[in-house]
Amino acid sequence: HPELCAKPCLHVAAGRCSNGDRCEYCHMGHSKKAKQLDKRDREVLRAMPQVMAESLLLHVLREKVLLIDPSAESALSFDRFAAVCGAGNTTLPEVGSTMRRSLRLMTLRHLLAVFVSVASPRDVSDAVRALVGALHVRIQALSAPLSAGAL
Repeated sequence: HPELCAKPCLHVAAGRCSNGDRCEYCHMGHSKKAKQLDKRDREVLRAMPQVMAESLLLHVLREKVLLIDPSAESALSFDRFAAVCGAGNTTLPEVGSTMRRSLRLMTLRHLLAVFVSVASPRDVSDAVRALVGALHVRIQALSAPLSAGAL
């Protein structure tokens, strides 16, 4: 949290979310609004050749995944994701420091959404779901010993 969670639930803050565990929104506290690319950075990304934009996003996504969980399992999950997405270009394209900083401050969920929009018309949604699912499992496994120790 908040790297993989959905938008915060507006109803839970008011104490009246009737969906409970079935709610598609996050019921945990969010300290601030998630970072997004500004208009200029979005235009720069759109103007880049698709291969370069994908390469840039894959590099930042890999950094983010390994920051969340530096295990070999998460690295392998990411490598599978990159292979399915057809990541052929491994060189990191030159971009301004503002864009690089903005991308690094974004949550993993937002970065994946930007990647999906850049990767179109290819459908990479199954690969995104597989990566997020694998990361959820890893994060739950890592937090389970902490929860058990608190009892």
